[in-house]
Amino acid sequence: MDDLLASLDALAAEDLAPLFGPALLERLGPLLVAQNRLAAEVARTVREAEVSGAAEVDGLRSMAS
Repeated sequence: MDDLLASLDALAAEDLAPLFGPALLERLGPLLVAQNRLAAEVARTVREAEVSGAAEVDGLRSMAS
């Protein structure tokens, strides 16, 4: 998880001002793929937390509570 956060910090630190059209689109493609993969991992983790009853540790009945 630390590597993921460090990579996001590095991306956020990049200067986008010198980029234009094609370069921005080239950067955007992999970012969208990563966004979709991250959303899938969030969904997978929420599902596993729901199935395992992890929410009950905090006194909740479900992950939506």
